Amino acid sequence: MCEVTYVAVLILAFNFFRDSTDNLGLQVKMPTKNRNVYHANRKGRRKTENKSALQRSLDLLNYKSRSSAELKKRLLEEEFDAEEIDSAIRRLQELHLISDEAISAMLARKYAHKGNRFIEQKMKLRGIELPHRESVLETMADEFSRAIYAAQKKIGSLKGKDDSHIRQKMYRFLASSGFGSEVIGKVMRHYPAFEIPEE
Repeated sequence: MCEVTYVAVLILAFNFFRDSTDNLGLQVKMPTKNRNVYHANRKGRRKTENKSALQRSLDLLNYKSRSSAELKKRLLEEEFDAEEIDSAIRRLQELHLISDEAISAMLARKYAHKGNRFIEQKMKLRGIELPHRESVLETMADEFSRAIYAAQKKIGSLKGKDDSHIRQKMYRFLASSGFGSEVIGKVMRHYPAFEIPEE
């Protein structure tokens, strides 16, 4: 048997063995050097597995919630057609299986103790568009009352410190929590009580 034929037979045997173990749910240990090449090829094979962008989207959404921008980015990485992706996303929105409004609301609840700047940045990172970001922020408690609440919780950890130290720490804490300087200034004017003034 010539050398070329021998190599071809080895490649066919390996591919058969690999596909058989994949179907049985087994894992083949490979040298690290070749493993990355194999996984890159597997990623490229997703399109040949006869899955539509919609079917692949459902797989991805079953794993975790995603914004439309996150889903589109992932499908583009997997080399689905842009038009097919847009069609799939529209269908998922019609079925209420994907909702940027719901993700925005979830982020707002999760970070209700933070400032608007912080929450908006989290939404931007998830690809949420400006109208959705603004509408969700409008439904939240006003930023000043949230900043007062954050300051009330923080001050307990600063007991025993001198006044100027507490003010500096509190300012830095509120700024790092995404509250704007105007809101922080307003909060600091109510130190040490940190209570919301009556109308």
